[in-house]
Amino acid sequence: MVGDSVAFGWNDAQEFIFATVLEDMLNALTPGERRFEVCNLSVGGYNAQQELEVIRTKVPQLHPDFLLLQYCTNDDQIGADAGLYHHFNKSPLRTWDFVKLRFETLHEMLYPGSMIDTSYREIAGIAQENHWPFLVLAMPTDTASNSWMLALLERLHLDYLNPEDTFRTCGNKWIFSDPLHLSSFGHRVVAEELFRYFENKLPCVEMARQGQVAPDFGPVRKAFLTGLNAQDRGDFEEAAQRYRECVSLNAGYARLAAKQLT
Repeated sequence: MVGDSVAFGWNDAQEFIFATVLEDMLNALTPGERRFEVCNLSVGGYNAQQELEVIRTKVPQLHPDFLLLQYCTNDDQIGADAGLYHHFNKSPLRTWDFVKLRFETLHEMLYPGSMIDTSYREIAGIAQENHWPFLVLAMPTDTASNSWMLALLERLHLDYLNPEDTFRTCGNKWIFSDPLHLSSFGHRVVAEELFRYFENKLPCVEMARQGQVAPDFGPVRKAFLTGLNAQDRGDFEEAAQRYRECVSLNAGYARLAAKQLT
């Protein structure tokens, strides 16, 4: 998996981010046997161009069975990565670096989406060349839709997962920790949506299920949201009861419930 601070898990512990949760869910299909590994190569602040470079240079070394690319609405920004872009693109002339950065920023302003369009075309080509199944996780934000990106993905004929409706159903208040980044519950929801996708698309996941009934995440999400709302209004006894109900419905919610109760 390649992405930016959203997939990296900004302001959250690694055990709660959707890469870790997804890996746990997949391996729970075969208790006692670790058959699945989700390698998270996401870096906070990376744009589409930098993600392309990771996919070109780092991902082939891992020999993946599947490539997941997480998109965020700021993936066309340049230099928003705490200096990494400057570090890897600097020349002996600081003036030239400044002019180059300003030119690239101006170009993206005049031709919005050009970086993403070019980068995603190249990424799709790399995935096809290496025979990697490829999915784009098209993340919306708390305040902005991902409709522009969905239109681009349709034009490029790329497979994507759009969690926007699911977020709206759960309530953005509980999905996001800030306008861009996910809460722990938001990470859990994304992992569940990815799990649903993979159980229908990847033969290895279908084989691991061995006839197991596909999980229904609706009841446990409803119970957890009831707990969050109870906690928000100060009814901690009701919240604790609902969180315990979550764990009885789905043991995977144990850590998340414990986090809410501490």
